[in-house]
Amino acid sequence: MWKKLKYFNKTNSNNSISTDQWFEHFQNLLTEDNKSSGSALREEINLTLSDPTEVVSDILDNPISNKKIIKALNQMKTGKSGGEDGLVIEMFKTTIDILLPWLCLLFNKILISSKFPDSWSRAVIYPIYKKGDVTNPCNYRGISLLNVMGKIFTKVINNRLIIWGDIENKFKEQQAGYRQGYATVDNCFSLYAVVQKYLTKTKGRSYCIFVDFSSAFDLVHHPSLLYTLIKNKVSSKIVKLLKSMYENMKSCVLANNGLSISDAQLAQNKVACSVLFYLLCT
Repeated sequence: MWKKLKYFNKTNSNNSISTDQWFEHFQNLLTEDNKSSGSALREEINLTLSDPTEVVSDILDNPISNKKIIKALNQMKTGKSGGEDGLVIEMFKTTIDILLPWLCLLFNKILISSKFPDSWSRAVIYPIYKKGDVTNPCNYRGISLLNVMGKIFTKVINNRLIIWGDIENKFKEQQAGYRQGYATVDNCFSLYAVVQKYLTKTKGRSYCIFVDFSSAFDLVHHPSLLYTLIKNKVSSKIVKLLKSMYENMKSCVLANNGLSISDAQLAQNKVACSVLFYLLCT
């Protein structure tokens, strides 16, 4: 991955995009107006978040075990770039026998306190050139480089939420994403069967709606997400943890001369746990 970044860096270094342009581009992209519609709904969201009902869950609140950390670690792909500290997943996989008890201790302290470390909430955005005019920031795709320890921890939490969702019947049978043992090929087969059934009839018609969410994970309204979790009776400990994570989530852009706008950080609305996006949409 670093070889690719170095290659694209050569491409980037030839353009004349200023640090102010990079900042403005990603600020517009990551802070798009995504407020929930309707004053009544906004009022209900604010009221719920200000005084949430205390919820306890054995599945979500139990101490994190070594086994769950190893499972999360094995699920993570190698060959990925690290975050601002430069640590990569390979370092953790090769030294897990030494690091495991310390990771377990750290993760459980975070879970108990519901306080996500500020350094884990900081992403480094690297602009990757796509095509077109190299002087136009819109022709670049931003890759967020996140702290690997934070990614391991959120993977553990994501796995817990999936187990909790299955047990509490929060997922519809048709939902294939984020679930073990499910695949979109089953949905494709069901769609094909419906189309075949109605098109074989005289003047038969079958209508389908496809929704393409643009930058879906990057532009989530966090108060609406937390409101949804509370309404779904996610444990208060997890809700507070996620609130802590999203309140401090920031980004800086890695341009030609390093972390060029590290002081003026960008707010970032990215969803760390994939299963949360599904819960928000239900």
